[in-house]
Amino acid sequence: MNKHLHKFLCGLCFLLLSAASFAQKQHLEMTGTMNATGDIGGTLFYKLSVDINGVKVTGTSVTTQNGNELRASVSGVINPDKHLLIFTETKSLGGSLADSLEMCLFNVMVKWKEKRGRFVATGAFIGKNAQGAVCSSGSAELETPATDDSPLAPKRKERKTNDAPQPSDTVVETSGNRITEGIEKRLDWKGETCVMAIWDDGIEDGDAVTVLVDGHEMLKNYVLTKEKKIFNISIPQGRHTITLLAENEGVNPPCTAEITLSDGDVIHKLTAYNKKGKTASVAITKK
Repeated sequence: MNKHLHKFLCGLCFLLLSAASFAQKQHLEMTGTMNATGDIGGTLFYKLSVDINGVKVTGTSVTTQNGNELRASVSGVINPDKHLLIFTETKSLGGSLADSLEMCLFNVMVKWKEKRGRFVATGAFIGKNAQGAVCSSGSAELETPATDDSPLAPKRKERKTNDAPQPSDTVVETSGNRITEGIEKRLDWKGETCVMAIWDDGIEDGDAVTVLVDGHEMLKNYVLTKEKKIFNISIPQGRHTITLLAENEGVNPPCTAEITLSDGDVIHKLTAYNKKGKTASVAITKK
């Protein structure tokens, strides 16, 4: 991978701070070009058609070269506050391009601004084949009309509330621990409840997790941001298991989540990391 492109992508990821949410699903269509280098050189015409629900982006893309098309499914995240859109082509949906090109699926990151009545998004992309190797890279430029009802139009911020109790600022903290597939953290518990916080403490690149407590979903396919998601877990006597399933590794694998588990004035700090489809777990025992 081109070193400058890698730094550019990481820099844009770092700017993806707190994610905004929308009240309703919105549709977005953008057209433009991918100016590619590597095995797939030249200019590729590109069309993006996605639905936006909260921070999540899902839909399809069409890449055109010399009249031939490749259709692909798309998933990603959006942050209107930072004017950032990150999406990944997850699989081919067919088309008339050569097999070698069909297997080069794009990971795209763009930042938009308004220019002469249009929202113009520019950034970079990396193409990866079925084995995960980089097969192309280059610059991306997409645009759409700058209408007031566009998902890219400035939105009025809403105040967020959270009824869950916040951990005290004056607490005793245990040392950090890393958990992943095959490495479980075991904790002895004193209190009746656990206050769990989970967030992305590094690059916000679309990491998503499902959190289960004793097999019951607490969060489903939740996209991590720098803003902590906080909730209560009841801890009756016995053994309990908190499981984190990596749903998406984002642009910068693996899927990584920072976690705190508060037991009164003691906070257990953990880092969970895994490849997509793998789990990390914490075993809590209250006697």
